Amino acid sequence: MRRNVAFTFAALLATLSFSSTSAIAQWWNSAWHYRVPVTVNANGYARTDKPAEVTLNFTALLGGGTLNDNSIRVIEVNNVGTVIDTSVVFQFDKDPAYNASTNAVGAVVFMLGGTTASSATRYFHIYFDEGLGFALPFFSNQLTLTDNVFFQGQFSYQIANQLGTLWYHKIGGGFAGMRDLNNVEWIGFNPTPGSHGAGEYRGIPNMGVCAHPGYSNGSSSIINQGPIKVTIKTQTTDGSNFTWYWAFYPTYQTMTLTSTGTNYWILYEGIPNGTVNTSTGFVKTSAGATISLGSNFAYDLPDPEWMYFGETGLNRFMYLAHHEGDSQIDHYRQFVDVGAMTIGAFGRDGGSVTRYMSGVPQHLTFGFGENESQSATIMDNAFRDLSVSTGGVESTTFSVGNIHVTPGVTSAIITWTTSRPGTTSLSYGTTTSYGATITDTNKVTMHGVTLTGLMASALYHYQIASVDTGGNPDSTSDQTFTTSGAFIVASIHTDHFNTTPFDSTLWTPINPLGDATLSVNGTQLSIAVPGGTSHDVWTNNNLAPRIMQTCNNVDFDVETKFDTPLNSQYQLEGMLVQQDTANFLRFNLQSDGSAIKALAVSFVGGVATMRFETSLGVNNIAPLYLRVTRVGNTWSLLHSMNGSTWTTAGSFSHTVTVSSIGVFAGNAGGNPALTCLVDYFKNRATVSLNATALLQGPYSAAGDSMRTDILPYLPLSQPYNVAPFNYTGAESIGAIPADVVDWVLIELRFAIDSASSVSRRAAFIKNNGSVVDLDGSSSVVFEGVPAGDYYIRLLHRNHIDIMSATPVTLSETSSLFDFSSSNAKAYGASSMVQVATGRFALCAGDANTSRIVTAADANILFGSLNQIGYLAGDVNLSGVVTAADANTLFANLNTSTHVP
Repeated sequence: MRRNVAFTFAALLATLSFSSTSAIAQWWNSAWHYRVPVTVNANGYARTDKPAEVTLNFTALLGGGTLNDNSIRVIEVNNVGTVIDTSVVFQFDKDPAYNASTNAVGAVVFMLGGTTASSATRYFHIYFDEGLGFALPFFSNQLTLTDNVFFQGQFSYQIANQLGTLWYHKIGGGFAGMRDLNNVEWIGFNPTPGSHGAGEYRGIPNMGVCAHPGYSNGSSSIINQGPIKVTIKTQTTDGSNFTWYWAFYPTYQTMTLTSTGTNYWILYEGIPNGTVNTSTGFVKTSAGATISLGSNFAYDLPDPEWMYFGETGLNRFMYLAHHEGDSQIDHYRQFVDVGAMTIGAFGRDGGSVTRYMSGVPQHLTFGFGENESQSATIMDNAFRDLSVSTGGVESTTFSVGNIHVTPGVTSAIITWTTSRPGTTSLSYGTTTSYGATITDTNKVTMHGVTLTGLMASALYHYQIASVDTGGNPDSTSDQTFTTSGAFIVASIHTDHFNTTPFDSTLWTPINPLGDATLSVNGTQLSIAVPGGTSHDVWTNNNLAPRIMQTCNNVDFDVETKFDTPLNSQYQLEGMLVQQDTANFLRFNLQSDGSAIKALAVSFVGGVATMRFETSLGVNNIAPLYLRVTRVGNTWSLLHSMNGSTWTTAGSFSHTVTVSSIGVFAGNAGGNPALTCLVDYFKNRATVSLNATALLQGPYSAAGDSMRTDILPYLPLSQPYNVAPFNYTGAESIGAIPADVVDWVLIELRFAIDSASSVSRRAAFIKNNGSVVDLDGSSSVVFEGVPAGDYYIRLLHRNHIDIMSATPVTLSETSSLFDFSSSNAKAYGASSMVQVATGRFALCAGDANTSRIVTAADANILFGSLNQIGYLAGDVNLSGVVTAADANTLFANLNTSTHVP
């Protein structure tokens, strides 16, 4: 583990620059753990409310972590890092291939608010993080986009900014309208055939073969949209291979041409200030010339190429700037045929149809200016690039803290936090060498594990080690806790809902409104909740249809698999843990319309208290797994998408005397319908015993098997409900399976002494020695018993009991434990009888169950001599008491148990 961590950290250092807290400037907010410094220089031009932009690869900055893009913030600081503005307006434009976990790349667009002198430098920190708990700040839109506005013959994007409104034809790929704050039109396109200069020729940028309003050879889409920038993409669909992007800002818009198939020009064809007024209208250019709208020019404008249109006596003007310098001819002229318009051209010579421009990328910026005397400053602010640079990623100190341990008898819940998201591991054991380790690769700040299979009344050592996504490690010193000394099995029963009809002996269906349908389809539980009516679980009102089973008030760990995707707001599915109808706990999943939430609610006297709510970050997926654990008064909710990797949604402390537990479905808010399908409800504290043993009495010397002669006499219910067994289990069956020899009783202990008994079960032993559950083939299941190491005790009604010599590791899929293979498998010296070479069996003859074979057992035997049936004196299980039974009994006189 440590070797891997060191390698990861070294690899990150090769690509990223990390700084420690002591070496960096003031940290804005401790809830954020990462930031990148950004420096913006005006680059020689005065700026006013200028958008800046920086592209960041957050995946690399996080060292491979998962970005929560809601966490991004832009904070302005001074040159020594002191925070001066915490409300910088920004947006995050995601890359088309964005993936929060593997390719969190995008542009942070933010506003240089106010004025910035031409030589000034401004400083910013971009904060970001992983995990949950972040919400996007709200910023008022400084421009708005309205889609599918029908304008002059085509569906268009309507963009309203601080200086006017534009209409962009979606398939034409050009601007058909541009109106200033006085609603004066400066383009004036209309699609009337034959209108020429009066309408159909007009537009921006009119690149010749494409990008002209009214054309039909383009396709447009919205790429990103935010409060200070909107980006759309247009590409041709006729094979001409043109692609261009428009970026709209609060006071101007910029085109970036990225691919072309032929030469092109860029034109403004329209009506400055609503008309072509040759007496007062003028055009000014980067050549320093001012000419009337009735004049013309044709030459290469000095770089950078720009021209703007105005009118004498008015402050308002409209400018166009071609960013890239070239040597191609540029042109202005008035066009008059059916109607009049102006033509301002980059890459065109007069009335020639030759398109001179070529190559990419090319950029065009245009917009309105409101103070013609400041035209140079306004245009420079719009199209001149800023100088933007970034520093290395900085992070706060990574640490483990807030450790809390809730020990049980054979389990313990340990929770802790890390100062920022990270993976974690917990090593534990009865010494400082530990011996067992649990690892969680989820990168989160709230961590928790449930340790099971522990010994009661035992001191345990543990150590926590975590590593953040930047490779920074932290670990605790050795810690300890002690388990408690009592154990009570949780009487919660697993149901896979694979039998019909509904198991009413286990579950009680509850249908408060009488309008839901609860059924089992043979593989799943179905709870059909109709729409239009609330089936919520909230203060003074539990209207959810549900199934409940009784249980005892002890620690437990239960799991449910939900097969139904949640996709409508406030569909609910989950578990209820109940003391009574007014005092209970609700643990559930629910959709908020876009994501799944996991939450916990406690109810006292019918009044609800939200304990926690966390987002899974997904919606409309299935299956989803929900898990509830209880250790004392500590309750935890976990969720999973695969049933093996679990994430802790939260934990809390609450006192409740549990009497029942179950599954529910419901709705709230708009009350959408839901058919909740549940694959299973499972007591996770479940182990299976996979064991083999032999009984001396029925053992056949001819082979390694036992007779089944008493099978016709076997009772259908377990026979150990009498003294001295006093077992009250309800095991029963309709018919005894084939090859069964007899009933046996199994006890699990976590220590040697009888006071450490954990659980008992009646089961069958078959003629091949297999100890099986009531179906005659499965391993014996112990519900409510957590995985761990247990002594196994095997009892029979007229054989001496045995117990495993050492604890045996049991889980849901336990390995085979074969008592019969060696006398050393049983506790004590020679606890079993050798019945064949290498084969050992429970000693027969204890007819009175006193755990020793004596004359008293013989008296019972002789008292039933020659009787037929299920008899204690039939120690060889032949179905009849004979002298053969007496011979076996007398051979074992004074043999006693070795089990404490």
